Amino acid sequence: MINRNLLFSKAKILGNSELFIKSGSDINLTCVALQSPAPPSFIYWYKGGRVVNYSQRGGISVLTERQTKTSKLVIARAMPSDSGNYTCSPSSSAQPIA
Repeated sequence: MINRNLLFSKAKILGNSELFIKSGSDINLTCVALQSPAPPSFIYWYKGGRVVNYSQRGGISVLTERQTKTSKLVIARAMPSDSGNYTCSPSSSAQPIA
């Protein structure tokens, strides 16, 4: 039997869909979980479909606020290698939402 009442969370990054950041500036992205019956335990951040690797480069931090269902990704001193397509997905999501 399939339960058709399941509700999976979605998420979106606030602001313009394209950002142009000067090299050396900070990147600050905010993700908000939508259609979430309860605050997600955590929110995944992706760059180009791959989970952001915090240990690969210093200066990356994430702050997740469960009550407001938001997560902030901050990348200090942006480099050309930081450019790309970023997405986010709450832990209660069926799959990453682009």
